[in-house]
This record gives sequence, structure tokens and C-alpha cells, in this order.
Amino acid sequence: MTLLTSIQSKINNKIFDRLGSSVNRTPYASQTLSKWGDSTITYDSPETIKAIPYSEIDKRKEEQPFGELQEGEVIMAFKWNQSINEKDKIAFDSKNFLVRQVEKFPLQDGFIVKIVFLVEQIS
Repeated sequence: MTLLTSIQSKINNKIFDRLGSSVNRTPYASQTLSKWGDSTITYDSPETIKAIPYSEIDKRKEEQPFGELQEGEVIMAFKWNQSINEKDKIAFDSKNFLVRQVEKFPLQDGFIVKIVFLVEQIS
């Protein structure tokens, strides 16, 4: 467990804190339906966090180690202990994205980074 803790700390301090980009995360709170079936989604207050965006697809399709990306999709890496869930919103590079999927990169009995698949939000 000491090795895992050491690696987690080094990745957070040397990669995310030094090289990471600031993004705004707005946590998903709830969704309600009106009597007509219209949905209303509410979000909590936004927070600024660090992330490493490493794959953005504009007008082409690309195969990645974690699957194929379509136009307007982005993959970002987040700290292992960062709270991030599906349906959260991420604002980055003047665009808004919705969290589609969260994967954990495992090591020993824990994990060292979260890989997050985002899709551009259409207003």
C-alpha cells in the first residue's frame, strides 16, 4: 500500500499540480420531471479543478486505447481522489462538456488516475 500511496502522491504533485489545466466542474445534483414529462436538471455550485486533456476530436474519428472517439468528444485524466461523476459538467477551452463515463486506472489494491470521457454539450 505504501507504493500505491507514493505513486498517487507523485502523480498528483508532479503531473496534475504542475502541468494540469484548470477546468470548471459543476456537479450534477438531480433531475425532476414535470407532469408532462419535461425534465429539469439541477447542478450544484461549480469548482475549479486540475485535469489533463489529452485527446480532443474535432472533425474526425480516432481509435484510442479506451475506445473510439466521435466528433466533439474529449478524454481527460483527473486526480485519483477527485470527485467526478457521470452527468457532471466540465467547462474547458470555452466549451461545455458532459461527463459520459468515468474509468479508474488500477494499481495494486487501488487506482492512480481517473480517465473521463466527455461529450460536448449542445446548447
